[in-house]
Amino acid sequence: MSQGEKVVELREIQLVQLEILKEIDTLCKRNNIQYFLVGGSLLGAVRHGGFIPWDDDLDIGMTRDNYIKFVAICKKEIDDKYFLQNVETDPNYGLIFSKVRKNNTLYTEESAQYTQAKDGVFIDVFCYSDLPSNNSNKYEKSIYLLKRLLLLKKDYIFWNDSNFKKKIIYRMLLAISKLCSSKKLINKINKIIFFKDANATKVVNYGGSYSFRKESMDKIDTINLTEIEFENQLFPVPKNYKKILTHVYGDYLKLPPEEKRNNRHGIINIKL
Repeated sequence: MSQGEKVVELREIQLVQLEILKEIDTLCKRNNIQYFLVGGSLLGAVRHGGFIPWDDDLDIGMTRDNYIKFVAICKKEIDDKYFLQNVETDPNYGLIFSKVRKNNTLYTEESAQYTQAKDGVFIDVFCYSDLPSNNSNKYEKSIYLLKRLLLLKKDYIFWNDSNFKKKIIYRMLLAISKLCSSKKLINKINKIIFFKDANATKVVNYGGSYSFRKESMDKIDTINLTEIEFENQLFPVPKNYKKILTHVYGDYLKLPPEEKRNNRHGIINIKL
């Protein structure tokens, strides 16, 4: 990755992300907000004791109530060096989860290169909400469509494919997105992602890129937490992390073949 004429090492990016994580950790502890490492960050903590060496992002999750509290607290208490980004704080942002970015940095993803959304090295903050005990299929299809309409509305790219059928679908979705107001889309999305189901035993990350099957976990696992070492500091993870990682990755301790050890965000512009 390059910064003008200077090559930026992946490790330098990871250390900025770690700095952001430490700020979030301090903020959450001060305000009794529970969060936990998820996805590749959880895998990295367990398998590598820190970042996966080739990973270029850092992900955390929170239950719905903790997420709502976190967003409110960030608006008042987060250090000026950082910015909480979501559809409320940045009208040009097109994702349905939050990011905490470091100000005065650039970290432009290929998918966001044409947007006017605020840029910078970031951590993803995902909200885990109730997975409906009935009709979850319907919710999955609805959120899949709404997420893509919002992305197109805000000038993001989510397909760069020469497949003719996909091109037709893309153009149809683009046309539909132009007819929808941002407010209407966001209201429909919020109605789904902040959904409450008293009978739900599972939660799901509506903002994730995988299927509901992979993005869901038992609700109890978002409450029963422990701490493990990540980059020489203890951070919270679900106690049942072995079960969760097996569910998502299978044999999670096995390293992928070398040709698959690459980052996936397609960063095209960077400044630290």
